[in-house]
Amino acid sequence: MAEKVCKVWRYLQMSSSTPKAGLRCADRHARSPVKILTGPQGHGYKSAKECLHAQATLTSNASLLLCTWGESGASALELPSRRYVERPAYKTTGAKVVDTVGAGDTFIAGMLFGLTCHTTNWTLDRQLEFAIELAGRKVVQEGLRGLGNLVQHFF
Repeated sequence: MAEKVCKVWRYLQMSSSTPKAGLRCADRHARSPVKILTGPQGHGYKSAKECLHAQATLTSNASLLLCTWGESGASALELPSRRYVERPAYKTTGAKVVDTVGAGDTFIAGMLFGLTCHTTNWTLDRQLEFAIELAGRKVVQEGLRGLGNLVQHFF
């Protein structure tokens, strides 16, 4: 499994602070099968869907685009079919956000886990749901301790 994760990670291209014009230049030649965009709100996009569809025209080699949208959740766009999947953020009644450090990394880890370890028995919807819940549970606690135990219901 580690070898599989390393192969996915090697091809993974992430962009969180590049201006929209810079994304275009970098993405045109991307060789990544998966592209994850975190924080695109600051780049002029009004929705995750708008962001993903715009990036799809600029990223010819990707087969999956993912976009996090903070407290609104995350979305995925499969290429070339252009099947769009959107999931709301994970929220627990009464829980307050206490630590957002690492939330994006936690989402990415959740997607990598789903894409590498559950390619045949989880749909893209389920993989996205897992990554969102993992990140959502992370932000309502300090650090990462015990996080895996909180998502056991997925297995």
